[in-house]
Amino acid sequence: MSARASTRISIAWPPAAPSEPTDTLVLGVGGWYVDLRITKSDLSIDWAMAGERLTVPENPGTIRFSHHIDSRGFYGIDKGDFSTLPNGDDLEVGTMPAPHLDGKVAPYEEVWREYAMPASGTTSWILRSSDKKTFVGKIGGYYIALGEREVGGFAALREEIDRDTKSWSVKYKVGPFETLPSMEANQRLFEKEGSWKLGDVMSAGGQKFQVQAIEVHHTQSESKSKI
Repeated sequence: MSARASTRISIAWPPAAPSEPTDTLVLGVGGWYVDLRITKSDLSIDWAMAGERLTVPENPGTIRFSHHIDSRGFYGIDKGDFSTLPNGDDLEVGTMPAPHLDGKVAPYEEVWREYAMPASGTTSWILRSSDKKTFVGKIGGYYIALGEREVGGFAALREEIDRDTKSWSVKYKVGPFETLPSMEANQRLFEKEGSWKLGDVMSAGGQKFQVQAIEVHHTQSESKSKI
């Protein structure tokens, strides 16, 4: 699957009306993803996870998601059925545990909007630490780092390139985020990304990471949205 950065526009638990209580960013590259959902009201982690994303051969509109790390402690596989709405957004339907129903599995509907793809010559990737407890991903001007920690709970960091300064800055940081590699702290942290290959190992923030997925953008793709 091609690299894509997307945000959630709404979630609905039928028959309830749709709403969006989070600021969600999902980065997907190849067969891997990182997903960070920050609650708007208190800037806490609503849900954070990372793992593999796999299409179902007999139904290309269905994607299965494994959870290698998960802030809610869910390590199974879930799936969503995707279709394109008239305005170009993606509708995902499926079933999953509902927080407002004490974890009871219920049908849901989510609407997703894709961000503009990065410029030609840039590289998108997802890395996993050697202990398999930390994932980092970057697409264009978006960066997510997630980590499961025995002390301090789940760590999350979301950074973006500032349009004015053209440098990385923190948008959200939650939990023991100091344990995560930061683009803001080191603007040249992954400067050799252009020479990476799948399976390569490098050091960052005192940890060793392996390239799980990588894509070099040779031409700028037409995007569904310019947000």
